[in-house]
Amino acid sequence: YRKDKAYEAKDKAYRMRPKRHIIVLGWNERGQKTLQEIAEVIPKGSKITTLQDRRATVDPDTVRYCEKHHVTLQQLEGDTMDAARLEELGAARSDCIVCLFDSKEASNTDDTTDSALVTTIQALGSMNFNKVVKRPRLVSMVHNRQTLKLIKGATEEAGLVADFILANELESGALVQVLMD
Repeated sequence: YRKDKAYEAKDKAYRMRPKRHIIVLGWNERGQKTLQEIAEVIPKGSKITTLQDRRATVDPDTVRYCEKHHVTLQQLEGDTMDAARLEELGAARSDCIVCLFDSKEASNTDDTTDSALVTTIQALGSMNFNKVVKRPRLVSMVHNRQTLKLIKGATEEAGLVADFILANELESGALVQVLMD
C-alpha cells in the first residue's frame, strides 16, 4: 500500500511539471506524425531530441512544423540502449522519453521490439540520477500483452514512472495524449 501511494505521488508530481525536453528513442512509421503532435502541445522554447540506431531523416516539413511551434529539434544517431549515450544526451534530466521501436522491419518481431524496450529501460535505470529531482517519464507502445508484466517490473526496478499502450489498442495521437496527461 505504501509503495502504491509513493508511486501515485511521484506520478502526480511528474504530471504537474511542464514538459520542456522530450527525448524520442528509436524510429518507426509513426515518427514524423508523433514529432508534429509533440511540437503542438509542449511549451514554446522546448526541445525534442531524437536518437535512432540508424540515421532516419526527419522530413523537412516536420522540421519546419517544429520551428513554427518554436520547438528545437535535435537529431542524433546512436545506440538507444547504451546507458553512456543516453546520459550524454541528457536523458536523466529530460522530462519524458518516448520509445518508438520499429516492429515493421524484417528482423524485428513483436517479441524483439518489446525486448529492446526492456533493455532500454534497464539502461535508463543504470544512469546516474544523483542530482535529478524527478526522473523522466517513459511513454511507449508494448506489442505483446504477455510481456507487459515483465516491462512494468523493469520500469519499477529502474525507478521510472511509465505509461504503456498496447499496440493493437493504439489510436492516432494516443502516445502524445498519454504524454500530456
